[in-house]
Order: sequence, then structure tokens, then C-alpha cells
Amino acid sequence: MHQEALIETCGVLARLNTPVFLLDGEGKCLYPRQPEAFILPGDLEPGVCQTQNGYLFLLLPLLSGEVLAIKDSPGAADFLRLTSAMIQAINQTHGVDRELDSALRRLLTNRLSPAEEAALARYHQLAELLPRCVLLITLEKAGLEGAKAMLESVLPTRETDLLVGINRYTAALIRDMDGESAEEMGEYAAALQDTLMNELGQQAAIGIGETFPSLSALPLSYAQASAVLGLSRLYPQENGVYEHRRLLLERFLLQTPAETAARFYSQLFNRKTAKLLNEDMLNTITVFFEKDLNLSDASRELYIHRNTLVYRLDKVQKQLGLDLRKFHDAMTFKLLLDLKKRASILPGTGPEKPGKGTP
Repeated sequence: MHQEALIETCGVLARLNTPVFLLDGEGKCLYPRQPEAFILPGDLEPGVCQTQNGYLFLLLPLLSGEVLAIKDSPGAADFLRLTSAMIQAINQTHGVDRELDSALRRLLTNRLSPAEEAALARYHQLAELLPRCVLLITLEKAGLEGAKAMLESVLPTRETDLLVGINRYTAALIRDMDGESAEEMGEYAAALQDTLMNELGQQAAIGIGETFPSLSALPLSYAQASAVLGLSRLYPQENGVYEHRRLLLERFLLQTPAETAARFYSQLFNRKTAKLLNEDMLNTITVFFEKDLNLSDASRELYIHRNTLVYRLDKVQKQLGLDLRKFHDAMTFKLLLDLKKRASILPGTGPEKPGKGTP
């Protein structure tokens, strides 16, 4: 209803033969529809007209971040201010000038000015100082109603929690962490996974940012949750939960320069070792690591005899010189495997062909 009211106002004004463009916060034209986007001035402030490229721009004093644009001419600024006043009056009549979902989405992506953030807290009575963290929940399948609507029906929340629709498949839960520890947050996410599977038949990936004490710091928690969700392809977690505070090693490996990574992992993974380190062997080793180097647990998981597992590990030790039953050797193998895995999934991170001067 919010954008419909804005578009309706601009449509009325267009009949006066004074074309007014309604833009979103990125410069995309919402009305009239056209493929070209505007380049917005970088210093837009609510209620202040700014000129650029022959157009006059006015950021509407609304939490959803729309911008008006008109060709610069005498009286254009007054016309924009009149349009802005009409839009505010219509929004207040319809009660839509405080559209919470849009405002929170802009808050999480760090697109609210300090004045808009204060207005958001005031309008919706949100405590500015309260420990909160962000859970980013991505569903494998989402109906027409989208992730937020699906989660609302099953998500156990506190009165002070906030659920925000990010896109059709993803929603963010801004969780009140007052009196709740990070360990409890991980347990909450694991329990949520069970609920989604049992009640909705949904596979989900959940990224958890760290806890911050203020509303203005929530973009940091959101960015962390988003970053660790991005690790899901590289380092999938068995329970589908990715906690920023726990994935220290994975985050470090992701920041290792591709050239450095290739120089190290190619010492272990190369043509000479390809036959030994085939898919079946790598699966065996991965399960062995997941079972904390426990031979009995790993062999049961793999449905093989314990002696078969020992034989495979002995082959690795004989050909590579790494005894994976020892922590140091297992850790070395795991690090190099994860570096190689990153290169095989992320474009542009594989090893370069050696040339002159390559060590």
C-alpha cells in the first residue's frame, strides 16, 4: 500500500504536464516505469533539494527511502516540496508512513541516516540500547507468500524480536539477546531447524551474527550473518547453522590470497596423488575428521569394517607421509583440503599456470 500511495500521487501530478519521477534508494525508477536508472547525489538529506545532471532530487522524509526527481527549472524546488507534502499527507491518512519492514531492511543494510534511525526507534518504540543479534534464515523452497510469512507461522519469538523480509527466500530475525548467551542462540537455531523440517518440510541455512549492544550496530551483525552464510557452499555444517563466532578458521582461510593457497595445497593435491585422493578416499577422511579421529565411530558411519578404515589411513600415511590418526597431521591435511575446496568452488581462486619465476 505504501508505494501505491506514492505512485498515485505522482500520477496525479503528471496530469499537470510536470513529469515527476519516483525513485527507490538506488535510483531505479518506480514511476513512470522505465529501464534507465538515475545517478543519485551522494549527499541527499531528507527535505533538502539537490541538483545533479540537470535534475533536482528530493529525498522524502520517509523511512522507506524513496526519492523524487524533476527536471531542474525555475520553481522546480517548490514543486518538489509540494509533492513531498502531498505524499506525507496521504501516507499519514493511510497510516503507512511508518512501514516497519522496509525501514528495518534499510537499517540492516546500513542505509538509514542517524535522523531516520532515531525516527524508526521513536515511531516503533524500539529500545536503542538493547543487546541484539541477527539470524539470517534462507529457505530452500519458498511459496508465493515468501520466507517471512512462512517463518511467522512457526518461529518462536519474544515480544521484542523483529522479523524482517529480505527477499522471497530469506528473512532476518533481529533477536533480543537480553539474558541469553551465544551458546543458547546456537541451540535456538538448531531447534528452529528441527521445527522447519518437521512442520514445513523445509531445509534451511541459518547464519548468526554476533551480539551488539545498540540498534545502530545491527548492520554489523547482519553483515556477519550474511558472510558466514556465504561459507555454506565451501564449508557446509551438518546442522545447517553457521555462527560467526565459531567459524574463525573458515573465515581465515577465505581471506588467504589465492596464489598463496594454491602454492600450499598443490603440494598435497596434484597429479601424483590424484589416484589415491579420489572421491571415495576423501569422503572416508572427511567422515573420520567429523568423528573426531575416532576409528570405531567413523567406520560405523561409513558402513565399513574398522580394519578397512585402518588400511585406507595406512595407505595415506605410506604415500603422503601424514598419519591422519595424529592431530597435527590431521590438521595439516584438513587445512590444505579446505583451501583446495575453496579454489574449486569460487571462480578465480584456482592455481595459476606456472610461468617464468614461479617458485
